[in-house]
Amino acid sequence: MKASNFDELLPINGMKLGTAFAGILDVDHRPDVVVIEIGNASNTAALFTSSSFKAPPVIVSKNKISRKKPKYIIINTGIANSGTGDKGISDACHICDCIAELMGVDSDSVLACSTGRVGECLPVPKILAAIPEALSSLSVDGWEKAASGILTIDSGPKGVSKKISFDHEVTITGIVKGSGMIKPNMATMLSFVATDACIDDELLNYALKKVVNETFNQITIDRDMSTNDSVFLIATGRSGSVIDEGNFHVFYESLLFIFQELALAVVKDPIEAEHIIEVSVFNALSDEEAKKLANEVAESLSVKTAISNKKPYWGYMLVALGHLEITDFDTELVNIWINGCHVVKDGAANQLFSKISDNVFDEFLEIRIDVARGRSVRKVLSNDVLHHAHRRSI
Repeated sequence: MKASNFDELLPINGMKLGTAFAGILDVDHRPDVVVIEIGNASNTAALFTSSSFKAPPVIVSKNKISRKKPKYIIINTGIANSGTGDKGISDACHICDCIAELMGVDSDSVLACSTGRVGECLPVPKILAAIPEALSSLSVDGWEKAASGILTIDSGPKGVSKKISFDHEVTITGIVKGSGMIKPNMATMLSFVATDACIDDELLNYALKKVVNETFNQITIDRDMSTNDSVFLIATGRSGSVIDEGNFHVFYESLLFIFQELALAVVKDPIEAEHIIEVSVFNALSDEEAKKLANEVAESLSVKTAISNKKPYWGYMLVALGHLEITDFDTELVNIWINGCHVVKDGAANQLFSKISDNVFDEFLEIRIDVARGRSVRKVLSNDVLHHAHRRSI
């Protein structure tokens, strides 16, 4: 399966993006360096991987953004600069320093992101040589080239735009990379989303945390959490429309749409994927319990194998639910539906659907699980890929 081609990505006033080919892995002469220029008076919120093994660019960017508003972000693909120790830190800082010197800004206002192979050091001279080209190509219309420039093993670029009507028209545009090593918090990805709305720092950070928790933190494929995950939400304020507590819900609906589309595109990206799997656990005792149960089913290799083979064996789902040691879990109250077919009733086979036909399997497979313990609900998106994809463009 391949993520569907995106529509035209709309420019964001106050944001420019440029790309260049550094030849980091010399793959098809595809751009592998991207620079994002953030206009003055913009606010930027960011979230980074929760992995204990954070890559140097994550460490560097996380420290810098706490001290200074970013003016530039440089992204390289091919090599993740992860597991590279003090040299990785030094390399990330050196690259940021180069842009700062060329553009006459404080080095603390330049952030770095890397994605690709783990355990290899960056070819710093190649990246430095490509920076002038990336800077000279900066354009408000650079979103589509940037969407291609951040890819690694992805089957194709992923991005989406949306317009909203306020006092003045507001635009939101976002791009994402991600295909393999997909695990919640946040999934293996880099994502850059921007709007020309005016949003203060506090509300922008609240919006990003909320929307990531409802989207990127609800996709999982192969249990592998990346060392480099980074997501940015940038508000340039150039539209003149101010987002505050009074109209936040309207803005947030559109922001949620953008992130939902990007998250779905990540799950659909692997060429090997034939089914999108949505696992919903409801009536759990807590949000955390619902999340853990949903992940156990979504990540189960037995469940994935059954779905990949179009064999609706719900027994593997019961097995997955039993992985967790949950106090007072009454399995006789569990009910499961697969695309509307009530296959498990009160913890046992529902004889009315004991042998459901293969035609229950569409491209999109909905698994709904009622555990009858409380009121909490959690939804997780996955696919039926059984292994981590390794294409030569990593």
